[in-house]
Amino acid sequence: MTPAERRAFERQLQQEFPGLELHAWYRQYRSLKAAHPDAILLYRLGDFYETFDDDAKLVADLLEVTLTYKEFASQKGRDQKQRCPMAGIPYHAVEGYVARLVGAGYRVAIAEQITETPSSRTDTRPRSIFAAGIEQTSLTGSNRMVERKVVRVITPGTIIESGMIPAERNNYLAALIADHGRIGLAYADLSTGEFAAVEFSGERAAQQAQGELTRLNAAEILVPDRADLRLPGLEPSSARLEQDLEFLTREERELLLPGERVARRVERENNARWAHGRVTAWPERRWDLRNAHDTLLHQFGVRSLAGFGLEDRPLAIRAAGAIVQYARETQQGVVANLRSIRAYTPGDAMFLDPQTQRNLELLEGASGTTRGSLIGVLDQTRTPMGARLLRRWVSQPLCDLTRLHARHDAVERFVTDAILRASVRETLRRVGDMERVVNRIIQGVGVATPRDMARLRDALRALPELVAALGDWTPPPGEIDLTGVRTLPPSAATDPVSLTENGNERIEPNQTSAVSLRAQREARRRVSARYADEDLFGEEEQNAPPVGSSNHAVGTQPSADDEASPVTAFVDDQATETLALDPCADMLAFLETAIDDEPPALLGASNYLRAGENGEPPRRVIRPGFEPEIDQVVAASRDAQRWISELEPKERERTGIKSLRVDYNRVFGYYIEVPKTYADQVPKHYIRKQTLTTGERYFTDELKRYEEIVEQAQQRLIDLERRAFARICDVVTGAGARLLRTARMIATIDVFAALAEAAVRGRYVRPELYDDTRLRIVGGRHPVVEQTLDETFVPNDIEMDTETRQICLITGPNMSGKSTVLRQVALIALMAQIGSFVPADAAEIGLVDRIFTRIGAQDDIATGRSTFMVEMTETAALLAQSTRRSLIILDEVGRGTSTYDGMAIAQAVIEYIHNEPRLGCRTLFATHYHELTDLERTLPRLKNYHMAATEQDGRVVFLHELRPGGADRSYGIHVAELAGIPQSVIRRASELLAELERRAPRSAPPTVPARGDDRRSAGRASSSGAGAARGEQGRTLPDGQLSLFDLAPGPVIEMLRRIDINQLTPLEALNKLHELQKLARAGGG
Repeated sequence: MTPAERRAFERQLQQEFPGLELHAWYRQYRSLKAAHPDAILLYRLGDFYETFDDDAKLVADLLEVTLTYKEFASQKGRDQKQRCPMAGIPYHAVEGYVARLVGAGYRVAIAEQITETPSSRTDTRPRSIFAAGIEQTSLTGSNRMVERKVVRVITPGTIIESGMIPAERNNYLAALIADHGRIGLAYADLSTGEFAAVEFSGERAAQQAQGELTRLNAAEILVPDRADLRLPGLEPSSARLEQDLEFLTREERELLLPGERVARRVERENNARWAHGRVTAWPERRWDLRNAHDTLLHQFGVRSLAGFGLEDRPLAIRAAGAIVQYARETQQGVVANLRSIRAYTPGDAMFLDPQTQRNLELLEGASGTTRGSLIGVLDQTRTPMGARLLRRWVSQPLCDLTRLHARHDAVERFVTDAILRASVRETLRRVGDMERVVNRIIQGVGVATPRDMARLRDALRALPELVAALGDWTPPPGEIDLTGVRTLPPSAATDPVSLTENGNERIEPNQTSAVSLRAQREARRRVSARYADEDLFGEEEQNAPPVGSSNHAVGTQPSADDEASPVTAFVDDQATETLALDPCADMLAFLETAIDDEPPALLGASNYLRAGENGEPPRRVIRPGFEPEIDQVVAASRDAQRWISELEPKERERTGIKSLRVDYNRVFGYYIEVPKTYADQVPKHYIRKQTLTTGERYFTDELKRYEEIVEQAQQRLIDLERRAFARICDVVTGAGARLLRTARMIATIDVFAALAEAAVRGRYVRPELYDDTRLRIVGGRHPVVEQTLDETFVPNDIEMDTETRQICLITGPNMSGKSTVLRQVALIALMAQIGSFVPADAAEIGLVDRIFTRIGAQDDIATGRSTFMVEMTETAALLAQSTRRSLIILDEVGRGTSTYDGMAIAQAVIEYIHNEPRLGCRTLFATHYHELTDLERTLPRLKNYHMAATEQDGRVVFLHELRPGGADRSYGIHVAELAGIPQSVIRRASELLAELERRAPRSAPPTVPARGDDRRSAGRASSSGAGAARGEQGRTLPDGQLSLFDLAPGPVIEMLRRIDINQLTPLEALNKLHELQKLARAGGG
């Protein structure tokens, strides 16, 4: 706090607590809480992370932990204590509780002790996951209050702990700002280092931004705190307690059942508010262009953003700068793994709006999981990073024909070589999540754990076998995401102002890459030599460049080319860049030397002194022989322990006191105890320590010296271990670019092998892609539905183009498979454009730039939109955004309103798609308006299809075959019967249908000419065949619709229809006849 802020804070406390003396710890707590008012503050106090005041009430309510109390103040001049609510979480279980709080949509601030106390100095237990990397300092001066500070603010989008986020999907933090018709969007995954930005402009900017947000499925979205700089629907929200709580005393809790002991609920409003949900407001100043620009320059260590493609995208810069500032503030420091940024344009990939992504069930099925989704079928990956990459491919299909051909070539290689596919996939099982592990290590000792190092070593152990299995095959160029992992050429690194991979000037040169085996062997030799000196942390080594960051690549020799200009060297480096998989053998050798076989989960939990004793297995971070000083401390401690253990028999023999014993307790340490009866035989060099009723306790100078060695050894080992581990992190970080490049290459290989495995299992074929608008599928199948059926899936053919078969109008019964055919065509096109093989016998597909779907019926109660309004809004959007290369899927447009209104809208939409010069795109239109099939006569590029069905023994049989021509019936009543509708309802519906059909003979569809189609002016001839419109007879309503009520028969007719004469006795028949006569006379017939 600034002095002014401190004074304001003190005035606030005085006003809030007049006449009270606040305890020092509570002042400290309130000071930290004031800096994070909208977060839940976990305040480390002893073995617990405590929450106080309203935070404690919220935590007790959410986590069902007991709400207790703690004294925080006293009345001035009186011995009267004041108590505040308190709820605590054990330090060793904090990660799980924090995950629950963040999963519930809250932000959590972690306040740790950063100065040591006598108890913490001697505490050898493992620290919590958030405190493991903190090196506590000693208390100084007269201030005896333990200093604490917030070391992390954990929000939904800034989680980096592997146990708190799903391994198979990215955890994106997005930032979005809208200003003067332009929208800037940036997103980052702090767990992988992925960082990208885009800028949208034009009439469709908002729709494009919403579609991109849906694709990302960001865990958290930053928006400006000014409403006019946000998109509609992206409003930050807050949460509050529904009911206030009060703590219970111990006596009160003992009278209650266990489930009632959390807190006492009271009828009182609580006004506390916490930030909640996935949208976070970020101050407007954080979005300032100059501020954001300078933030990015500092983050990347460059003097220009031109090389990143951002200079002409001010809104993208503002969004990206906001992300970096937010990440720095929540991580309480520099976010080292955001090394670069990738700028992209909206046209780089197929556009999928939110409705299409939902309707096609790309990443989630109806249950909200991957079951029943496309990713659930295609995801045969063996590594979490491969699973994440495949999800990105599925949600972002390509529009680049060259890259797609290369992807198909790669998949085909794995399809045709079963041995290659099997060996690669088996090896990939052992790699794990190398990408996230490397990113955690890059972020330093405060984030990385010993297990991260072990996981990285395990991954590197598998790479030689993977390299051998791949042979000379490499992934296609351009498929490896090298954002932040390309490194500098040797010549660039010699200049204090050098270039990044994008050609930007870098203030601090980064490391260079090395991939040759000779380079790796040389690096291994250099790494081993580097740690051969006894003083690992000597002055000379402190400034030595890390592996891969010297003036030359690891193991390479300077050449004459090194004198070339940095720009020339950079261009040459990119032009000759090899994509061979780098096994990073030097880093494997280093980690084998540095990290023990089975390290503990956290720093400070090693058993250097107990390993091997009484059968206890070693559990050490640093391997013996790597850090000489650790070995020396361990050896000295064991020698001291041995000397102490041998002291008792030696002293008994030397003094002749047979009952002399050497023992230890936590208060007095080691001592020699002599009974009073032997007081005259105590040697003169014994120093009295404690007098007992039964004897005296002594120590000697030598015992004291060995005791100090033993007692200080554990704390000394913890300090040395932390320092050595930090240095190991530095070395791995120096090779971070190479390791990330290898990890991402492995992810790409995993995706190709997974797509090949899915293709083999599903009998998929390689699609033929063209730069035109054809779409021909032979024997197409739905990739998800075919795996859920017990019977054989019925494949279907379809052929489309924009010249002769632009619109396919599909009619047919309910449950006949119309929607399945619609979706499978869209999915086959999408699968082809992610590089996958497709479920068909053959497929020829012209590139699709956008897929739009209008499927299903749903309302939007939150915004007051009815089902029909939602349907029309989505239809309007696709008509406005489609192009000639788009693929439109429309399922039963117009069904949400009256029959004639709906049919009129459906026909108008079809005509617009057919006749509008801007559109003319491939369209699949499913409908139950059979009258629309007559449009085939007037719209030359519209073709009728129907889903075949037949009737057997009065029941409908669906053939699920797509055939040319229109259908004449929908068999809705048959479907109702299959659904279990009562038979009385089915019979009544059949009667009404027969009556309606009798009174409404077929007639022609409307003859109003369509705009832009001169051929419509002559009108249409009527037709009595399949698909002709139904006319009107009898009484009509004002809008021309038939009244169903006028067609309903009277009670006499109804009673006659319901009588089953085969079940009546003669007497019952006479009684029924008498009842019918009474009804007829009463006028009910």
